[in-house]
Amino acid sequence: MDVLTVGRSPENDIVADLAGMSVDRLKYGVDRLDAIVHCAAAVPGSSVQNDDAESAGLTEIMDHNVLSLAEQNECDVVYLSGCSLYHRSEPRFLEESDLLNHDLKSHYLRAKLKGDLAFCGYRRGTVVRVSTPVGVGISPKSALGLFIALARENREIKVYGHGKREQDYIDVRDVATLVRKCIQNPQYGAVNAASGKFVTMADLASLVCKMIGRGSVKLSDVEDPNAGIYSRYSIQRAKKCFDWIPSIQLPESVGSII
Repeated sequence: MDVLTVGRSPENDIVADLAGMSVDRLKYGVDRLDAIVHCAAAVPGSSVQNDDAESAGLTEIMDHNVLSLAEQNECDVVYLSGCSLYHRSEPRFLEESDLLNHDLKSHYLRAKLKGDLAFCGYRRGTVVRVSTPVGVGISPKSALGLFIALARENREIKVYGHGKREQDYIDVRDVATLVRKCIQNPQYGAVNAASGKFVTMADLASLVCKMIGRGSVKLSDVEDPNAGIYSRYSIQRAKKCFDWIPSIQLPESVGSII
């Protein structure tokens, strides 16, 4: 199977703006589409897009165009979504059948929820709900990116709420492996792409300082703005349907980017 990349940057096989081109033009002379992997989105706060509402609008257009293309060609599609769409107010491991949060404050996340539901409803759609991806190019605005920057400068990392807030990190290479399995052996519907393990912010900060050999951690009793949000996701469906388990542990992931 030939693989073609599509995007706005010139290094792609097909240079295209998914939010600004007609569905018919997206094929660019390709005779047959066997599968589409859709991971494009206008993420707010990125170098390209900053406004939450505008990001949501562009993301919805891209999702609509890609889903229309898949329907017209009757091909499989793998849609990259996020575990952040779940209700995460209870300390239990969430499965794909658990309720999604329809009361999201972010316009962008509401757009991703709409896309998640639309691609789950497509008869040949697989929705991969990713926890928190980690890999080369991680955003410096993310918690891990910020911790790394502070440790490199031998500065203090202050974690709020005594550092108890959780996160589930999954290496992007493991996500790629699961996506490939979704294409090779389609099992339509949603599937979690997570490590199945959570790490506290205090432990994450300590790990970063230890691996870099610089920096320090200070626990603060100031309440974390995301206190009460848990990051626990079951990966049993991925194991059962796709024979997939993560192979890259968090220290190795961190080591690949420091």
